[in-house]
Amino acid sequence: MEEINQKIEKGELVEIRVLNDSMEATLVEDLMKKENIHCLIQKYEDLAFDGLFTKDKGFGRVLVFPEDGEKARTILDDYLDNHPEEEDTQ
Repeated sequence: MEEINQKIEKGELVEIRVLNDSMEATLVEDLMKKENIHCLIQKYEDLAFDGLFTKDKGFGRVLVFPEDGEKARTILDDYLDNHPEEEDTQ
């Protein structure tokens, strides 16, 4: 995880969304793949605490290259505007 944080600090990756669960992670990965945007799902999973902090931090976050950030956010926003039931689970 430290390597990912270093890439974010250097501006090599940007966070576009915090995820609530694994279903949302799969949905985002599929949407990004369809648009040829490489993404990384960084889970906030801590096996020692068995998901205890997931409600506070979320399931994980979506990271993309800076040049894809705006397009990726737009894709997610457009999807959620047309599928509001997906956002209701957040």
